[in-house]
Amino acid sequence: MILFDKTSPYQRVVVIENDDGEKHLKSDPDGKYSHSIFDSKNNPLMSYAFSMASLIPKRKSGNILLIGLGGGGLVKILDNGKRQIDVVEIDPIIIEAAKLFGVKEKENVTIFNEDGFDFLKGIGNDYYDAILIDAYADDKAPGWVFSNELLTVARPKLVSDGVILINKCVGVVDNSEIVPSEVIKVNTDNEIFVIRKNEISPAIAQTEEKKEDKPKDEAKQEDKPEEKPKEPENTEEKPKTGKEFADWITKKIKK
Repeated sequence: MILFDKTSPYQRVVVIENDDGEKHLKSDPDGKYSHSIFDSKNNPLMSYAFSMASLIPKRKSGNILLIGLGGGGLVKILDNGKRQIDVVEIDPIIIEAAKLFGVKEKENVTIFNEDGFDFLKGIGNDYYDAILIDAYADDKAPGWVFSNELLTVARPKLVSDGVILINKCVGVVDNSEIVPSEVIKVNTDNEIFVIRKNEISPAIAQTEEKKEDKPKDEAKQEDKPEEKPKEPENTEEKPKTGKEFADWITKKIKK
């Protein structure tokens, strides 16, 4: 049974209830992937979401950023009443659909309807204990999610032992610039990329090395002595006899 069916500028958003009361949030009613799955009592059932939640720093309070709301399963798992949870979701229809599962703003949960990458660029540093990214629209992730640019922007936003966790859907996302600290394989469909603030990935390190090496190369080029232009060779034939020499020197003097 279809409980919700609306189309946004980003995707179609459908909530389907099975005969046993299980609910699925999907972009395609007949598609393989569900963005969120809940039981009849609106408890989240996504194994990857529980795995992501288990990887955040082990403290009861703190600040968590979640990019991509879906049905709000991660919010329910993370919300212990003491953590401040900021959620960024670009699609207003997704925010509307999440209310069917009992997920909405409250004292310690704030939902921002904007682009996740733009939000990251605009916030201060050294604030979040964890940044969790589960951003898919119509079974596609935005290009920035698996880019090194994301790490450049997001890593400074973390506290010293903070962590970035990215849900990677196997078969949906094939390419990634990011070399994570660790990859957790949850099931056949989901992997979690783990990036810790205090660990720099090889790709980022290589980029930084290139930046540092560039001025040295330029300095080496500047230290090279300037080559003087070669003077044109004198192709004039020299005199072979005394008379020829006398005539030749006379002409030189006249010049």
